Amino acid sequence: MVRTFDKLMRFLSLIALSSVTLFQLGAATVYLGTTNGQIGTFDTLSGVFQEIRHSGTSLDGLAFDSIGNLDAIDTGIAPNIGYYRVNTATGGLTFVANTTNAVGQAGLASGPSRVQYLADLTNLYTINPTTGAATLTGPLNITTGFNYFNIGAGIDGNLYGDYGGKLYRLNTANGAATFIGNTGIVAYDLFGADNALYAVSTSSALYSLDTTTGAATFLRNISGLNGVVQASAVVQSTPEPSTALLCAAALLCVGVSRLRRRA
Repeated sequence: MVRTFDKLMRFLSLIALSSVTLFQLGAATVYLGTTNGQIGTFDTLSGVFQEIRHSGTSLDGLAFDSIGNLDAIDTGIAPNIGYYRVNTATGGLTFVANTTNAVGQAGLASGPSRVQYLADLTNLYTINPTTGAATLTGPLNITTGFNYFNIGAGIDGNLYGDYGGKLYRLNTANGAATFIGNTGIVAYDLFGADNALYAVSTSSALYSLDTTTGAATFLRNISGLNGVVQASAVVQSTPEPSTALLCAAALLCVGVSRLRRRA
């Protein structure tokens, strides 16, 4: 009887832990935007990009704001940077405003608490999602001849930037960029999901980045793209109540089984 009970506990534990693992593998919804105006969702596991709409606007950044809106920037109307609201169901863009202060090529990302950050070639800013106004945080203090700076939020809560194949960690309090290392790839987009910091290369390949050395590891090619990815936004899902209960059940089963064996 005891052996049967222990087997049952182990079986229930495996079911619960498997459910949690499956949840973790599909934990995030990733939106990508391309230079040719595509907006769609991306599966990091399969490498498949599914277009929602061809907006006709070259997207240079995507980011969620604090109330869940998906926003985008377009730097193709220099010296201004156009700020848009994105309909995630249809991919439609609604113009909000031209950002103030920031000019030229820029990247957009959501930092801690979904504060939106924008980085041009010299400075880091925060964005007011209602007005599109950019408020200076501070200078990046980076000197390089590359003409594009992209940023992305890691799941560790840090803000990262890639400037000409060099990975930096950005200080969200003063804008200062700390060099981490060379990535070895040319990428116009960074995003954090699935316990990793990802980069999408100009050749439509997905890489993971080592946040301690900067080194890039090839994962897979991306299918379904038309143009270069230089915009992304991530919805980090939280466990549904049923998943949380399964996790608790797994821990309980393991604990009960161990106690019975000791007894």
